[in-house]
Amino acid sequence: MSVRQLEEACDFRGAALLAIAERDGRAATRLAALAGDSILFHQAEELLVQGGADVVRLAAFELDQRGFSSLAARLHERVGDDQEAATLFERAEQWLSAAQCHERLGRPIDAAKALERGLAHEEARDDLREALGRLLSRHGRLPQAVKLLQQIKNPEIKQRTDRLVVRMLRDLGLAVAADELEQSLDGSDVESLAPPSQHPSQPPVSVRPKRTMFGRYEILGDLAQTPNAQLFEAEDLLSRQRVVIKLLVIAGRGGGRDAAVRFEREARVLTMLRHPNVVPLLEYFSEGPALVMPFMSSGSLADLLERELIVPARAVEIALAVLSALGEAHRVGILHRDIKPSNVLFDEIGAVRVSDFGAAHLSDGSTTVTAGAIGTAAYMAPEQRLFLPAAVASDLYAVGVLLFEMIAGRPPTQGEASKLSAHHDELGDVHDAVLATLLAEDPARRPHHADEVKNLLLAHTWSSRQPTRSPRAVVSVRPAPIGGTRFVPTSHVEGLGDASAVRCKDTSLDRIVCVLPFDERWLAVIRGFAAARSSSLAAVFLASEAEGIVVVEAPRGEPIGDRLPTSQMLGQLRQAITELHTAGIAHGCVDRHHIYLEADGFPFLAFPSLLTLATPTDDLRALSELSISRR
Repeated sequence: MSVRQLEEACDFRGAALLAIAERDGRAATRLAALAGDSILFHQAEELLVQGGADVVRLAAFELDQRGFSSLAARLHERVGDDQEAATLFERAEQWLSAAQCHERLGRPIDAAKALERGLAHEEARDDLREALGRLLSRHGRLPQAVKLLQQIKNPEIKQRTDRLVVRMLRDLGLAVAADELEQSLDGSDVESLAPPSQHPSQPPVSVRPKRTMFGRYEILGDLAQTPNAQLFEAEDLLSRQRVVIKLLVIAGRGGGRDAAVRFEREARVLTMLRHPNVVPLLEYFSEGPALVMPFMSSGSLADLLERELIVPARAVEIALAVLSALGEAHRVGILHRDIKPSNVLFDEIGAVRVSDFGAAHLSDGSTTVTAGAIGTAAYMAPEQRLFLPAAVASDLYAVGVLLFEMIAGRPPTQGEASKLSAHHDELGDVHDAVLATLLAEDPARRPHHADEVKNLLLAHTWSSRQPTRSPRAVVSVRPAPIGGTRFVPTSHVEGLGDASAVRCKDTSLDRIVCVLPFDERWLAVIRGFAAARSSSLAAVFLASEAEGIVVVEAPRGEPIGDRLPTSQMLGQLRQAITELHTAGIAHGCVDRHHIYLEADGFPFLAFPSLLTLATPTDDLRALSELSISRR
């Protein structure tokens, strides 16, 4: 009998065997499918692929037309048609196979959707739940993966996936939960995050996984880590807004409960506080737990104080904004208890935003809280340092410390008679009196409302001029400890202060250099000069803490002295100074002692002889004064 006769007699198995014997793979696969014989179909499939991809695709089309979508998908897989295979596997409700095809195509989102559809159809399928959990974990969505895998009930699958859950809990910083789960396991190694499965006939698809949290936040980088929290910079994939994710981290078994309470407290506080000077809460995820807040692109007050002193008028503006935020918090019964520069942030337009309410106290309207040393020592009111109850006046004391630090460059020391007039010659007794009121040892002598402090500050005029540089704001550079034979002293550098630098001959490279003592306080300046790319600036050749020296380029040319700078020279100097400002530092000594004139008429700006608290504005003002003197 022929293949056709056997098929007409409905002997599909016999017809398939005869088709295989006659080397007709296309007919054999169709007949084996009709016979429902998987072993026979595999034999027919192997014969079919020998005929080439086009023959396989035609056979797959015929099978799909007869309702054998999963078998058609299998044939498409054999010739690398993963797109067609994924579509047919989904039509056949073969969710795992469909997801594998999507992953090979580099489309993890489509793979996840296929598995989610499968779970929607068959909720009890723990194998689908495992596959989706592993997929989420491979692509950085750890909280969702953990939550999903913890729902698995099948004992065999659960034993396998719990090891992966331990790994993910550790990656999320949830060490206590990871320890507890690991103790319940059988001692096997904790599973690593597995790579996606690949079809043996296909090369691995290079997919660059993106770390994502909570389904919508793509992690851009780590910002900071504290004993109780990890901060990430992220992008909200829905709104395209830059955000900060603050994820609870429990460093060890001790203190974890308290950290969790403080974390939840901060979420509650931010939910209650809606004020333009408070960093708002965008989302709270209990499964982290995690807080999502806007990214403050202009940094913190601590960052600003690292770079410069703040003119009194601007310092008062910042203090007023902090007081506005505290006033609203106090109105709803919240004490911050940890006001300090790192908790005062600036958004993209420079507006002040108070952050970190983790130490805050939620009250029923009373003005005191239970005693306890909560806060940062330099900014804590005397009563807090003595473990006495904190009050509204305690927050206001911290604002006084901020005001002093912004103008003086440092917080006041205990027992110091803190006077603003000692740090700025346009501040006087009335300004000192305001500060004294804020820093009174007895909280009863301090203002009791933020509005009172705002009125005190607004009652006086505050200078808009940069603070006068006091001796404590300047560090002279001492003679460098020249050792060995490489740097041979020749003379002190003229015009760079009293023995501020030593002119030496670098015997290794046969050049004249300036050698200064290494000082950690100079690191920012050294890095700034090294990063700048202007030929009018002194180059940094060496900075060695081990040798205790910094080696910079010796001044080129002659000191400008009383000569009048040309417009071209001033333009070149401005460009050089701007290079330093772009590198994050100010020169601080833009004067006739540091400016040299080369033989070809180009200016040279020497390495500064003094470490100052100058700002970019100071540099430009000094350059402007040179321009004025020229006229």
